[in-house]
Amino acid sequence: MIITDAKKLIEYIKKQGAQRIFIQSPNGFRSKLIYLADKIEREIKEIEIIIDGNLNYGGCDIQGNVFSLLDLDIVIHVGHTPFQHNIIKPENVIYYPLFENKKITKKLYLEIYKLAKQYNNIGVVNSLQYYKQSLELVNQLQGDGFQVFIEKPVYNYMFKGQILGCDISAAHKIKDKIDVFFVVSSGVFHALGVALWINKPTFVVDIHNERIIDLEKLRRKYLSKIAYNIEKTRECLKIGVIISPKSGQFNYMSARFAYDELKKLRKKVYLISMENITQEQLSYFLNIEAFIQTACPRLSIDDIFAFEKPVLNMEQFLILIGKKKFEEVYP
Repeated sequence: MIITDAKKLIEYIKKQGAQRIFIQSPNGFRSKLIYLADKIEREIKEIEIIIDGNLNYGGCDIQGNVFSLLDLDIVIHVGHTPFQHNIIKPENVIYYPLFENKKITKKLYLEIYKLAKQYNNIGVVNSLQYYKQSLELVNQLQGDGFQVFIEKPVYNYMFKGQILGCDISAAHKIKDKIDVFFVVSSGVFHALGVALWINKPTFVVDIHNERIIDLEKLRRKYLSKIAYNIEKTRECLKIGVIISPKSGQFNYMSARFAYDELKKLRKKVYLISMENITQEQLSYFLNIEAFIQTACPRLSIDDIFAFEKPVLNMEQFLILIGKKKFEEVYP
C-alpha cells in the first residue's frame, strides 16, 4: 500500500487499531523519519513506535523477520514505492514516499534551455523525490516548443518517469524516440544507471544544487573498471557466490546457476550468505579471489572502486561466461 499524505497515514493507523509500528528509511531520510514519528505520536497517544536503525537501501530492504520478533501491527517504509521482487509481501507494509518541494529556479532552467537546444527530442526521467519537478520541467520545455517524452515504468505502483537504481524501464520505453536524457534528481546515482545501460547522452538536472551534470566521463570510467573486473575474474580460481537473505534481494536460483557454471569452468566455488555486502565483510575471506553477488546489481557498480577484489553482478557474470556480449549489457 502507498500513502503519500501524513494525515491519511495517521487515519489508516487509527483505523487499523495499531498499537506497535515499525518505521524504517534509508540513511538520507532519517531526519524526516524522526519528524514523522513525532507527528504520529502527537496524534495517537497510545502507540509504540520502533525506529529501524539498520542500514537500509530502499523498498527492496524490508525486514521480514521483524514482524514476528517484535509483534508488529504495521511497518512504514519511508522514502520509496514498493519493490516488485520482494519475496515477503505482508499486507501491513505501508510505503510512504517523500517528495521535495524545491522549485526549478530561473537560473537552472536557463541552463537546461541552452542545453536542450542542442537536441531534437528530449527524454525526462526522475528519482521519486523529484517527480513533481520532472513534470514541471516537461511542461516548461514543451511550452518553449521542445519535443519531450516521459513515460510510466513497467510497474503500475511507480510514478511517471520514475527510475530506481535497478529499474530504468521508464527510460527504456522512450530510448528510441529521444536524443538525450534529462534525469531530474540530485547527485549521480540514478542517472548513472541510465548512462550505463542506455547509450544516449545523459545529464543530471540537480535540483538541490542547481546544476547540470554531464555523465559521459563518469560513464567511461565505470565501463572501463567493469570490463577490467570481468577479465580479472576470468583468471581467478577461487570464487565466492553471494546470496543475500534480504527479502527483495534474495536470488538463490541465480546463485545456484552461477555456482554450477563456475564449476563447469573448473573453479573452486563457495556459496556465501551475506546481508550487507561491504569491503570490510569481504576482506575476511582472504583466500577467495573474486565474488559473484546475486543481491543488488548496483552494488557491483556503485561500490566498484571500494571493493579490493572483483565483485560481479549477474549481468556481468553472464558476460564472463559468454552468455551475453559486453555491448549487449552496456551499449
